[in-house]
Amino acid sequence: MILRVPHRDVGAGSPDRLDRLLQGLAVPVLDVGTVEIDAQVRKALRIHDPVRGQLRQGSRQAVHGQRRMRQQLVVELERLAVQPRDVEALFEALEHVFPLSDTHQRCDGPHAPSPRHPLAARGQCNTNRLPSLRAGSPGWRRRGRCRGALAGRRRDRRCTFRHQGEGDMSMNCFDGDLDPRLLDRSGVLFHHKLLEHPSLSLESLARVIPSLPAEQVFHSSGLLDNADNFDTAHMEYKPALGLQAAMDQLSTTDAYIMVRQPETDPGFRDLLAHLKKDVARVFESAGLGGGIEDAMLYLFIASPNSVTPFHIDRYSTFLMQFRGSKEVTIYPPWDQRVVDDEDAEAFFARTGRRPVWRPESAHLGQRFSFSPGEALHIPFAAGHNVRNGADDVSISLSIIFNTPRTRQLMRALAFNHRIRPHLARVGMSPNRAAPGHSGLTFKSHAWRAAARAARMLK
Repeated sequence: MILRVPHRDVGAGSPDRLDRLLQGLAVPVLDVGTVEIDAQVRKALRIHDPVRGQLRQGSRQAVHGQRRMRQQLVVELERLAVQPRDVEALFEALEHVFPLSDTHQRCDGPHAPSPRHPLAARGQCNTNRLPSLRAGSPGWRRRGRCRGALAGRRRDRRCTFRHQGEGDMSMNCFDGDLDPRLLDRSGVLFHHKLLEHPSLSLESLARVIPSLPAEQVFHSSGLLDNADNFDTAHMEYKPALGLQAAMDQLSTTDAYIMVRQPETDPGFRDLLAHLKKDVARVFESAGLGGGIEDAMLYLFIASPNSVTPFHIDRYSTFLMQFRGSKEVTIYPPWDQRVVDDEDAEAFFARTGRRPVWRPESAHLGQRFSFSPGEALHIPFAAGHNVRNGADDVSISLSIIFNTPRTRQLMRALAFNHRIRPHLARVGMSPNRAAPGHSGLTFKSHAWRAAARAARMLK
């Protein structure tokens, strides 16, 4: 079988990049345009048997390594405009490197992935039934675990799978069209499946919100400016109406209502549990394992044309729209033209100092207009501001969370804040605490050790 890579649309350096990827798979590249799969290649692929053995033993590192290699190859082949049938044929030939039992989360559900379609198009898989898997068979998972929508339940339960070119994800809350390569790097629009959730209708919210503890509900005027202080707006801009009256007249009054941790109400508790599982799966599909931490919900109800001022968060965010429309402007995270290092360090050290809006950085923002059924990923530490549409009341829900990586960055930023004045005395400044810069691990460990010692001395 010959896989022919078209020469059109091949950017500078792309053939070399594809060459390196295929060499990583032990596939000889005959020239820029062809890759031959024959008996000689199958023989060469035997060098991957030890890795395949690690996969069968459940090595998480091996699983992520193989999955990332596969994803990189898929992305490059798609970028080179390789025909889907040829990509499919290539992966069938590479069965020794990417056995279905390892790269597909298999089960005997009605939408189990077909072995003949390792790179099914976006959307639902075909419905070919696979035979039930017995212990010891190639598709069997250790300890009877299934990673479908019913993860952790009995192994004879059925799972529904959605099959994605960037990794397989079965999810209750999202459609799976989020590109995992953009996580915590850039804003990205995708879709959610919660539009019909009963807890998120305006009628239900009008009953639930007034009954929540007062410290969880922040109510202000919606006529704010991009430069206003996001933290103190509910105190500085008192609303004209009380909470209950504002809920009843949202379409005709200027009101902005933010609810922290609505999951204290039973109607949101199960929703948070499902969202946490789905978010964790999204990060796993990107090779960013380790789970998510400190996940909680935020609920936003606002009158038309309301503004959320510029701010950054100490979390990564998935923001979902349920009613009305929004325009969210997201600025590049870690760009010092938007937020300088000293402001970011002080914010993450929880000094009470917040980054201020810089009008001269407005041109750096990327605008996302989204409507009910759509969701938006806001990266960790990315500055952003929001304007609601003029057509209707806006209802949005976000899940915010940390990962081991964002936790490390927060500790490194706090370390920099503490050490910066001492270094300034000798005319020095610390290395940046930002992705891609050295010293993050040391700073994180040092800050954690210092915090632990401080607690012991109390």
